[in-house]
Amino acid sequence: MTNQELEQMIAYENQANSNANSAQRWQKQAQELERELEQVKAELESLKGE
Repeated sequence: MTNQELEQMIAYENQANSNANSAQRWQKQAQELERELEQVKAELESLKGE
């Protein structure tokens, strides 16, 4: 394997790791938004009861 091929493989691996990290951040943000949405739904239901 040539140096260029190895460098390309490393670049692909680095990009894959970066993409995985981004996906984890987006997943965490989505979970936080889902929790906030549930809180807002609960508040709305309690206001309807008043």
